[in-house]
Amino acid sequence: MMTGTDARVTVLMAVYNGEVYLSEAVCSILEQSFGDFEFLIVDDASTDRSVEVIESFGDPRIRLLRNERNLGLAASLNRGLEVASGEYIARMDGDDISARDRLKAQVNLLDRNPRIGACGTWINHIGKERIIRYYTDPDILKCILLFDPPMAHPTVMFRKDLFLRNALRYDGAYRRSQDYELWARASDHMEFTNIPKVLLYYRYAEEDGNVSVWSKNEEQRGYAGNVRRGQLCKLCIFPTPEEFEMHQRVSGQKQYEATRELLQEMNRWLEKLRDANGRAGAYPEPAFTRVLGMRWFYLCLISPELGMWRWTNYLSSSLGKFKLMDWRFEVASAVSARFRKSR
Repeated sequence: MMTGTDARVTVLMAVYNGEVYLSEAVCSILEQSFGDFEFLIVDDASTDRSVEVIESFGDPRIRLLRNERNLGLAASLNRGLEVASGEYIARMDGDDISARDRLKAQVNLLDRNPRIGACGTWINHIGKERIIRYYTDPDILKCILLFDPPMAHPTVMFRKDLFLRNALRYDGAYRRSQDYELWARASDHMEFTNIPKVLLYYRYAEEDGNVSVWSKNEEQRGYAGNVRRGQLCKLCIFPTPEEFEMHQRVSGQKQYEATRELLQEMNRWLEKLRDANGRAGAYPEPAFTRVLGMRWFYLCLISPELGMWRWTNYLSSSLGKFKLMDWRFEVASAVSARFRKSR
């Protein structure tokens, strides 16, 4: 294992009991077309064969750090950030697969765009062949933070010095949605973008140790909700429990039975957000109104039981009058948003 040399990119992976898919994930990094990187893997006190799998590669680009006890994802990633030698940090998970040109494409983008602090990519769900498309416009991505993470965590590459200089670390209080919380704070210091190409194949875990998918998702919704509450505060909105439940529904985090009354309430909530931003100026316009319009479009799209009434209501509303950037992309994005990973 290499002991640390200067590299343009540090690929940062935290592993806990990931032996099943780990070899495939590691290989996808070692076979990258871009070669100037170190592969920093933090083992979070695994009790399976994860360390044995990592050491079996014998590749000098791999640096293995071992936690003496289980610290969790946030603390493990922070430990890696402190010792990373790369100018850029590329996140990677132990059960995903990076496309061969992923690092090359992201390095090229960051080299050409000094205002961009972090860059993600599109992802494809392994086994489901479902492409999750993320927007590319920095203003749109800043506004999306009110509802969702703007980038898929395991696809992100960011500027290490920019994060460290602004004291941006993962918050250890977040067991889930660590990236969402970090991007929310980072958005005050930088712009984001995504490469509109599938450069990572994402594996949706059916279980997480002894934690059921349902309970894991419930926990994740709670932490993501905390981030959304913080974004609402930027608009000087301090929601009542009923208002916050509405925002969670509008964000796709609460199941509901669509009715005409509920859809109209959702529209009124989105209009309240627009009006609040007009006073607070927290999010850039016209991007913010466009994001609200896209959210309104999505809510109508996933309410087929309301028939043509939903589209009549949509077109007659103030948010329904925005111009779609590309209707084909909007439809694909709205459909895929139902399956998006909200970490």
